[in-house]
Amino acid sequence: MTVLGVVLFLFILLGHFSQVNSQNTTTPCRGRDGRDGQPGPPGLSGPPGVAGAPGQGGPRGYPGPKGNMGSQGIQGIEGAVGPTGHPGTTGTPGQPGTSGPPGPPGYPGPPGNIGPPGYLGAPGRPGITILDTNTENRITTQLQQQCKDYIDDQIELKNTKTRLGRSSDYPAFSCEEIAICNPHSPDGWYWIQNRRDGSVSRRLCFIGEHPHCGNGTWMRIGYFDLNKGVGYPSSLKTYTYNSKQYCRSSVEGGCSSVYYDTLGKEIKEVCGMIEAYQYHSTDAFGFRQGATPTIDEPYLDGISITQGSPRQHIWSYVVASRAREFGGPCPTCSSAGNGGVSGPMFIGSDYYCATGNSGPGWEPKIYSNQLWDSPELLISCSANADPPWFKKRLTNSSTDNIEIHWCCDQVSVDEAIPTRRVELYIR
Repeated sequence: MTVLGVVLFLFILLGHFSQVNSQNTTTPCRGRDGRDGQPGPPGLSGPPGVAGAPGQGGPRGYPGPKGNMGSQGIQGIEGAVGPTGHPGTTGTPGQPGTSGPPGPPGYPGPPGNIGPPGYLGAPGRPGITILDTNTENRITTQLQQQCKDYIDDQIELKNTKTRLGRSSDYPAFSCEEIAICNPHSPDGWYWIQNRRDGSVSRRLCFIGEHPHCGNGTWMRIGYFDLNKGVGYPSSLKTYTYNSKQYCRSSVEGGCSSVYYDTLGKEIKEVCGMIEAYQYHSTDAFGFRQGATPTIDEPYLDGISITQGSPRQHIWSYVVASRAREFGGPCPTCSSAGNGGVSGPMFIGSDYYCATGNSGPGWEPKIYSNQLWDSPELLISCSANADPPWFKKRLTNSSTDNIEIHWCCDQVSVDEAIPTRRVELYIR
């Protein structure tokens, strides 16, 4: 039933009740209010209202998903030239250049020492001289004395040559002088005089050849061997590890130097060896990455050998942290490679780089592998390598003393080069 029908029904019913009341009473009266009826059903929907004013903006939503890449835009105009970048790292040493033309003749050297008396010349032709008896006797006596003096000088010279270097009363200036005067002299200890101050000391000479340094007469100027209990330089620090004695740099995070006297001798070649070991995390040239060190700085973790002032590089013994297959850091001969950083230009190929650690990590201990002595743990770029022995021909001969430096960039609890033996020869 519709709403209209319900309303019509209620009006008819109300009219019926009104007729009945008018028939039964003569005086009209109002009855009591009836109870509220039940709520009617909802009316029909009205027409849409006028649109309200816009509401306030809501909060910003979350970013949507990334859209597909658009098509390539047109090419922009060319930008201005950027500022100059920082200088790159130092490149690796180039190949040796071709030999230059011979230089001009040098200036005459200083006068040499006076040599021994020469032999008497052949007698001259008899002169046509008429001498009286007294003059003849005097000349005869003088000639006899000259002959006797010459014979005595020759005997003394022979004795001096034979005794040269064998006592402090007859010192030689060098091992070469002994070899020249007595070519069959054996290898051994001889008395050598220092050309600078005249002092005399015993030195080990190899006459004619050294088993590692090669041909020539070699004189030892530097030596210590803790394996045999032979002393060490006072500028180094000694300590004991697993019942073995070692020495190392006495400077924390720097270099300790030991000087070896050449006795004023002009030298052309240097030869020697070092027995040393790795402690903990030495890193070759790695800590200098991006820098350009000088020869006067601790440019390596290892041992360097120089001569004179300003210093001239002779050889470097470099110590890496671990083996090549575990990332270095020894450089290869052609480039840094294997995680290694190239050494400074002034060392060229005159170095050995090695590690005592064959594993991938490192530990705070002295590794048992001797450095620069195991091919699988060594890199050598020198043409005449005989590790741990080195041999270097100097560009210019010199009488300057030789200096050996023990260097590390960190304190000794982090890295060190424990050393047990050093030998150094010159000729």
